[in-house]
Amino acid sequence: MNNDEEFYSFTNFTIHQFNVVCGILLPYLEKNSCRPALPSELRFAAVLNYLAKADSVHKNALFYTIGESTLYAIVPEVCKIICAVLGPRYLRKPSTEDLKRVAYEFNQLDFPHCIGLLDGKHCEVRKPKHSGSAYYNYKKFHSIVMMAISDIHKRFLMINVGGYGSLNDAFTFNNSDICAGLENGELCLPPPELIPGSNLLVPYFLIGDGGFPLKQYLMKPFMRVNNMTPNMEIFNSRLSHVRQTVECAFGSLTAYWAIHQKELRWDLATSEQIIISTACLHNYRITMNLREKRGFINHWIDAPIGYTEDNQIEIVAPIQFNAIDVRNSLAEYFISPAGAVPWQWGRI
Repeated sequence: MNNDEEFYSFTNFTIHQFNVVCGILLPYLEKNSCRPALPSELRFAAVLNYLAKADSVHKNALFYTIGESTLYAIVPEVCKIICAVLGPRYLRKPSTEDLKRVAYEFNQLDFPHCIGLLDGKHCEVRKPKHSGSAYYNYKKFHSIVMMAISDIHKRFLMINVGGYGSLNDAFTFNNSDICAGLENGELCLPPPELIPGSNLLVPYFLIGDGGFPLKQYLMKPFMRVNNMTPNMEIFNSRLSHVRQTVECAFGSLTAYWAIHQKELRWDLATSEQIIISTACLHNYRITMNLREKRGFINHWIDAPIGYTEDNQIEIVAPIQFNAIDVRNSLAEYFISPAGAVPWQWGRI
């Protein structure tokens, strides 16, 4: 297939993007191949097409003239390699500097100190044996939960896959590796800083919807009641405006990797590997597209030098904030001369 458009229609990658990622994976595909008779490029292309188009294994096997049982063996094998090799490159744990750059970009959307958007997605799976109703969700299908933090480019900063579909977002988050990293300090958030144009010292935080717990590192909307004040309305409006990005991240993942549109008819471990591998490929595709359009080198777009320099406060020990006070302070800031933006007044 030499036509770039035709190739893209099968894999969601340009020929150049495919060659780059295949070059990264090739040594591992060759080393770990249990079927050396099949070229590594063919095995990767077949799995990529399966993930992108979600055709049946039977149909894919016929198209690539591969035995059906062979493709059933290749999919988990290649997905495991994608997770192991691309994960550390394109789904690595963000550093403090990475999160500052993410916050800089969210500040352009009029929400300062946001280091990512948190949400969960139900990924449909075949009911695991002896699982009862543990995976049966409120949407009336069996699922495992993909909990994710995303940036404004629809890339996933961190994901956690495997939560029971029957559990709510708050419980799933509280028992996730993401929450553990935030609680124990393993995920190194930037230290609290003054919000631009104010003397308000505020920690960095994620943004989530009303289903998540309110914490100093996780802001969510005020509960909607009849007597909401203007500052509460403005806060909710600006949070809702920026939260649309994470919904677009999941929407983009599902649109480009159609395997998410169907039930995963694999064992649970393989289903999790498939989900994680699509997240790695999703991040790779977006990063490559950004590089080609903007010409930046790093995985993250560099923030202008000195963005946080003027507002940086040296913190000797972690400062504990009351989450309710943080949200109230932000709500007041958003209606102050320093924090208000023109478009917000037409949305209440």
